[in-house]
Amino acid sequence: MRVFNKLKVKAEVLTILRIQELSIQNPLSLSESFIDIDGNNETQVNLLGEVTYSASKNFELTGTAAIPHLKRDYNLDGLRRSITLSAGAAYMF
Repeated sequence: MRVFNKLKVKAEVLTILRIQELSIQNPLSLSESFIDIDGNNETQVNLLGEVTYSASKNFELTGTAAIPHLKRDYNLDGLRRSITLSAGAAYMF
């Protein structure tokens, strides 16, 4: 079987919306208190590309890359990164 027959490529737009304001634990407080961060509920839009290779009938390898398309001012939740990469394997039985 040819390699191209075993490849699947797809692109998606991934939108991340906050449903509430983010708060962080106050490091200066002796009790458990939190600080609300104003303006941190920014929307993020990522362009995501995925390539899947079917090695056999039951086994697939997947690679994914996502690139953000909106500039965010805050990075408290890690969503301000410049690129996200992931890899995975799946066995179907």
